[in-house]
Amino acid sequence: MKRDKLTVNTAGRIRSSAQHIVDAIPEMVNILHNRHPNGIAHSVTGAVYISPLIHFFLGKRR
Repeated sequence: MKRDKLTVNTAGRIRSSAQHIVDAIPEMVNILHNRHPNGIAHSVTGAVYISPLIHFFLGKRR
């Protein structure tokens, strides 16, 4: 039972950490866009192109 509780607690911490990263993505995009508007994110006919760093956090590696 002790191991099961440890596993559940660890899984909860991992989910919490992952959620913090996901929640921070829009703010990171805004910060990076403001610093490097031509290289990080730009809008072309409504489509937003995001840097490889953000793709890494989203799990969408090229």
